Amino acid sequence: MGQEQSKLWRKSPTTPSDEKSFGSSQQSQQTASWIRKHEKVKSASSSYFLPHDDREVDRLHQLNFVMKEVFQGNILSSAEHCLQEGALILDVGCGPGTWVLDVATEYPEIEFVGLDVNSIFPETIKPPNATFIRANILSGLPFEDDTFDLVHMKQMNLAYQKEEWPKVLDEIFRVTKPGGFAQLTEIGSILTSTDPVVQKFSERIEMLLSASGNDTHPGIRLVELEENAGFKVIQHDMRRIPMGWDGAIGDLMVDDLRQVLFGPTKQFLMAAFGMEVHECDTYLEDIIGRLGGSKTYKEGHKVAGQKPEQMEQDV
Repeated sequence: MGQEQSKLWRKSPTTPSDEKSFGSSQQSQQTASWIRKHEKVKSASSSYFLPHDDREVDRLHQLNFVMKEVFQGNILSSAEHCLQEGALILDVGCGPGTWVLDVATEYPEIEFVGLDVNSIFPETIKPPNATFIRANILSGLPFEDDTFDLVHMKQMNLAYQKEEWPKVLDEIFRVTKPGGFAQLTEIGSILTSTDPVVQKFSERIEMLLSASGNDTHPGIRLVELEENAGFKVIQHDMRRIPMGWDGAIGDLMVDDLRQVLFGPTKQFLMAAFGMEVHECDTYLEDIIGRLGGSKTYKEGHKVAGQKPEQMEQDV
């Protein structure tokens, strides 16, 4: 990208946002206490509480390709025209860079920039048309207005507080070129099931996420969020993603859930549910064992919105 890339950057605030409180109840205090003891799993400027270790990187790689299969590709059809030679594409919250590496290999004539608050992305072994930087969108993206033909962001429901989403979309809108697109994808954390035990578990998780300030149903709000930021939504795809049934995707989704529940999150759940290790293990195994038979699923949403070609001028 050379000298052309240097023109993209702009100075932006770097002061991290204050750590969010989990509330005043005893249960919330226990949860917050556990997170403070495990500061290595989260950035000071992000509410994301899962780890940034090799195991989590592997999980994110796997989830990326599950999402690609579920939505039949990396880019929605309405935004494919952005994939022209010389285009510039940004991936916000790129994590280990899986999406960027995949599309940069497929489209060598396009420049891709991956951005994340944690530098778990590759810094040396990567395609020549892929660049990764460390930055926080909540502090302002370090790019000039109207820079990118397409801005991509996926699976950030645990990274932002519910109240932060509008600010995130405003920044995405700012750096998107007139006529350019924003593509957002979210698979929710909430399970939908005919099994009352699974449904009760899902409700408990929803309560915990709500208490921590997370949006428990970000997918269904993506259209509203894009429109409020100024985009015109062109395409909205929704999928019911099987958990433990309907073949390989269902199996991989259960594997993903198992890694989340039995990783560092288990300590979070033990504190929140008031359970000892053995009791929590038994409870979680029972939940996982019930998913396939009850045709449990998660909802996934993928939305593409276009920035108007000509912005209305203030009168």
